[in-house]
Formats: sequence, structure tokens, C-alpha cells
Amino acid sequence: MEKAIVTSKWIPAGLFGIVLSVACAVVLMGAAAAEVRPGCERDTLSTSMSPDESWQAIVLEEICTDGAFVTTITNTAQLVRRGAVPRREDDIFAIDAAGQPENSLVVQWLSNHQLQITIPIKSTIGLQKASHEGIEIVAKRIGRPGR
Repeated sequence: MEKAIVTSKWIPAGLFGIVLSVACAVVLMGAAAAEVRPGCERDTLSTSMSPDESWQAIVLEEICTDGAFVTTITNTAQLVRRGAVPRREDDIFAIDAAGQPENSLVVQWLSNHQLQITIPIKSTIGLQKASHEGIEIVAKRIGRPGR
């Protein structure tokens, strides 16, 4: 009878080992199937039309990855003529956003030919154009130093 008790103790342990092995295999296969390809993806955060509705300012969040880790999160502003397809050449401003919503760019039209971009004071600027196809771009920093 002692053998039966010992065997019954090992059966659940052996079954547990099999279940654990299968579960690990499923997780690893799922991780391999869900592998992220290297590159960048852009999502629109906001848009704003110029007062005469001939231009559109677009704020994008761009997430870049090397395939294993997120390597950069950037907020980019673009200026696009109404009805045109946005291109990277339309990028006018970019900051390192570090994935924080409070670090996002805010765009505001001051006139038909002047766009203001508001950024947090501690932002790292990666791209800053003074103008784009006749539109003046004004950068305004907000916040207090050291915060």
C-alpha cells in the first residue's frame, strides 16, 4: 500500500510538470507569433485647420522599435495643404515625448499664415522649422524650469 501512496504523490507532480511544459511552450509560441517588426508607426493625436481652411496642422505620435523594445516615442507636427496626403517632408516640428501625454505638442493657428506650437519647457527638440511653404512657425515653451 505504501507504493500506491508514493505513486499517487508522483502522478500529480508528473502531471503538473507536463502541464507546465505545455503552458511554457504555448507562451513562447505566442511570443514568437506576436513579434514586433522593427520600424516606426505614427498615430494622429490631433488636427487643426487654418482659419481660411487651406492648411491642416496635424500632431502625431511616432513610436519606433528595434523589434524587441520601444526605442523612441516622438511627437511630430506636420503642415499639410487641405486634401493633400501627409508626407514626412511635411514634418515641421518634433520633440522627444517619452510616451508622456503631458509632453505632447499643442498647435494653434494665430492667423492664416502663422502657426504656434506650444511645447513643455523641458522638451528635447529634434526638428524645428521656422517656416513651411509660406506659413510661419512660432514655438512657445510653457512650464517652469526645473519642474
